[in-house]
Amino acid sequence: MGNENSAPHREFTVVLLGGVGVGKTTLIHRFVKGDEFVFKQNGLLFVKPDTMYQKQHLIDEKTYLFKVWDTPGQEYNSEGTIDIPHEGDMYLLVFDLSSQASIDAVCKQLPT
Repeated sequence: MGNENSAPHREFTVVLLGGVGVGKTTLIHRFVKGDEFVFKQNGLLFVKPDTMYQKQHLIDEKTYLFKVWDTPGQEYNSEGTIDIPHEGDMYLLVFDLSSQASIDAVCKQLPT
């Protein structure tokens, strides 16, 4: 029988992508800590590049480790696309459906 403190059955690397202010960091803190993370400056959350959080979850009596990478929403290279710093098992695209700029920003982060 597994528990959240045992060695993980499997590890997953999850990378969140999206523009500035869409809620990537808040989603991560909700998942990892179960709360809303409030560290705002001028209404926006600021994240150091390459911020990684870990959370173990017990699913069907097996422990899974999720390594969740938060990416800054504004760091684009000279081609106007973001350099994704981590290879992931999963990518979560976060955007504001009511904002075309938010959708455009996340589209720029997708590999071509």
